[in-house]
Amino acid sequence: MFEDAGYYQRLPLELEAALEEMRFWLRIMADHAKLIRNGFDLMEERFFRVSDRFSLDFDELLRQVQAPSPGPPEVVGLMNKSEYLTGKFRDFKASLVELINNCRVLSNRPGELIDHLRREAEYFLGKMRRIQGRPTPTREEIGIPDGNLPTFLVPRLLIPSFQDHLKEISIEENLFWLHQHSEHAGVLGIYLRPVVQRELLREVREWERRLESELRRVERMPVSPEGIKRVNEGIGRLVRQWQEYLEELFAKISRCQVPTGQVNFPPSLADHMAREAVYHLSLLEAINEKLH
Repeated sequence: MFEDAGYYQRLPLELEAALEEMRFWLRIMADHAKLIRNGFDLMEERFFRVSDRFSLDFDELLRQVQAPSPGPPEVVGLMNKSEYLTGKFRDFKASLVELINNCRVLSNRPGELIDHLRREAEYFLGKMRRIQGRPTPTREEIGIPDGNLPTFLVPRLLIPSFQDHLKEISIEENLFWLHQHSEHAGVLGIYLRPVVQRELLREVREWERRLESELRRVERMPVSPEGIKRVNEGIGRLVRQWQEYLEELFAKISRCQVPTGQVNFPPSLADHMAREAVYHLSLLEAINEKLH
């Protein structure tokens, strides 16, 4: 998923990091916009159109970010555009959570799911702000304990520059991503058919249990570099299995090889979740490389 850093040789490291994050996260944001758009009731035309506009804008910005060999001025401009658009989208998601929960907007996407997507937008914004040396979101804003503390949210390529904070970064990333992964499993469970797809439902509920169990262990992470690395390797094995399960599920759904042939969620959602698992794994690998 992540290209060789040599591709970005003309750029300062901070801009390399920004480009890598944008190329991943803008696609995720575009997916979110489409997922939200396709959940509205037929009467919610205005919200459908707003979500569709976000999806078009993110697709266009992603196209610009994927252009070969951008120079520093172009990357800085894309960073500004990404932060502006993602901030607007984050605010839209936050307003939707309240509207859906208060039955002022009709959607088959629960408010809890929209808040899950909001947290990921907040996380992306935090990574961009870290690159620029600006304040990052609080832990509460990305849904992890010790809510008033600021987050690190260090982009993958900048992790070597934070050698003295590898334990804190490990805990933060694992708390965030194991929470997101466990909710991913829960979301799939919501949309599976309980009778004819009971075996799939059993599988995703077991994944939800395993990921939640691993999440509870993170707060007890040992202090020594060897202990942190050992915990990260264990989490990495679990997340790799989860990624592979999602990829297999996506393949089966795409070939209509699940019971009844179809599921009640967009098949690409499983691929979306698998990509986020790969992102988490890339962070663990970068952290473990610097632990001595």
